[in-house]
Amino acid sequence: MTTATLSEEKSKWNIRNEVITLLNRYWKNNENDIARLAIVDTAIFPDTLPPQLTFIDLPEWAYDCGVKGQILVPKEWENTWDKVPWLHVVNWMVHAYPERSWEKRFGCIDSYSVRLKNWDDRLWQHAWVNRIALFLRRWASYTQKTNEATLFGSLPKPELILTHDVDAIKKTVAIRFKQSIFNGFNAVRLTRKGRFGEAWGKLVNAFRFLISNDNYMNIPHLLQLETAYNVRSIFHFYAGKTGLKRSLGEQLIDPGYKLTDKKLHNVFADLIQGGWEIGLHPSAFTWDKPEDFYFQKENLEKNLGLPVTKLRQHWLRFSWEKTWGAQQRAGFTSDSTLGFNDRSGFRNSAALRMPVKGISGVNFESVPMFLMDSHLYDYTMVKPTERIQLMKHWLKELHDVSGVGSVIWHTHVLGKDYRWADGYEALLKYWMELNRHE
Repeated sequence: MTTATLSEEKSKWNIRNEVITLLNRYWKNNENDIARLAIVDTAIFPDTLPPQLTFIDLPEWAYDCGVKGQILVPKEWENTWDKVPWLHVVNWMVHAYPERSWEKRFGCIDSYSVRLKNWDDRLWQHAWVNRIALFLRRWASYTQKTNEATLFGSLPKPELILTHDVDAIKKTVAIRFKQSIFNGFNAVRLTRKGRFGEAWGKLVNAFRFLISNDNYMNIPHLLQLETAYNVRSIFHFYAGKTGLKRSLGEQLIDPGYKLTDKKLHNVFADLIQGGWEIGLHPSAFTWDKPEDFYFQKENLEKNLGLPVTKLRQHWLRFSWEKTWGAQQRAGFTSDSTLGFNDRSGFRNSAALRMPVKGISGVNFESVPMFLMDSHLYDYTMVKPTERIQLMKHWLKELHDVSGVGSVIWHTHVLGKDYRWADGYEALLKYWMELNRHE
């Protein structure tokens, strides 16, 4: 066997081991039964941009593991279900190799899916990686003619991580203009779709938003609501620069409050004592700057009197090549930025806590963000009657695959300016219904 062949075999072996370990929550340390499956290997690595995708039909005994009996894979690996290199598919998806390649060739997209030209969005519509795990689990039990739960135990409990990005605690001039402009932009989009009544409503809202006043300190209301549903969330606070010394871009995009604001005097204590978590919401301009992460982390910790290890980037500013490394160097251990600004979905086709390689000795994970309030109210342009159904689709996918994922509901959108409070309570209620019998 040549050196090149040995290297290829070692690489295949590493991929197999890493993927089986990554999906360990589905077999609870009984990895050997998965490793013994006759899963084919491959020397092919799909590198077409945009990626070309196709559906694979699953056998009848695994129909429910897929979506209508099918799982999406790169077209280069199109074959019968027993000839698909399933562990390589997981590796290709979970590490988002197509997006990484796109970033190297064309630059960072931040978190805007629209910048991935002609991309097949089926890649994001389901947690395909988790569904492959469900299929492999079923395959092993079918092969051994053993009950699945006997072989691997019960499926893991799905985890919905509730998060709130604190972008504002009062209405500022920058917020007035940003949201009014966005409402105007959506009015144009609705007009193009022929939905003239809704377009006029958006224009009215744009003007009303510009001149109205509203209370944006809604954290106490969220605490009451979550206490009633017996859930706890993570609140991400901004701790960067404030005032006129910032650049124009920072003044327009970043939050403008100070951690010493009197509106926050009792909030931190209430959160900590009540069992909520606090993370950092860094400036949109820190996505590749470890020194800025250090400053903002220390500022938040000084005001809390506690260490801060979790964060999510403001505006979801993110680079595959730079962001996680910069966060690790600043001492963070968990990031929940991975998602899209302009659409719901599973950006790396997975609803999993994903270990991120980086600095030696630093344990760091990425938790996906698959749903945000503005996806439902601003970006998708769905009718109000369809909004809850869209929300339910994403929550049910997370539940059905026993996955892990986070949602964002901003704290300032619960008042009369936005009127998105009912949506958050509907989310909590539906999630409780999905998990009632578990």
